[in-house]
Amino acid sequence: MLKIIDNVDLKELEKYQFKYKKTPIGDLYDNRNIEVIIKTRKIENADWGDLIDFDMYNDTLYDLIKADLVEKVDE
Repeated sequence: MLKIIDNVDLKELEKYQFKYKKTPIGDLYDNRNIEVIIKTRKIENADWGDLIDFDMYNDTLYDLIKADLVEKVDE
């Protein structure tokens, strides 16, 4: 599982076109393709059927990893 590193301010995600959202499942940052659940910092794909742009998903995830904002953790 991938997550945002604990010491990273989640407002950093706004540089990557993420927007803050309040949802029934909890608060998160979302950019239509990737969701970051604020409570757990877990990165998930925003599985909204045909809305996922896999090139954008891969590019954004690559950018987050390159910026040292992501770590791999056991579930």
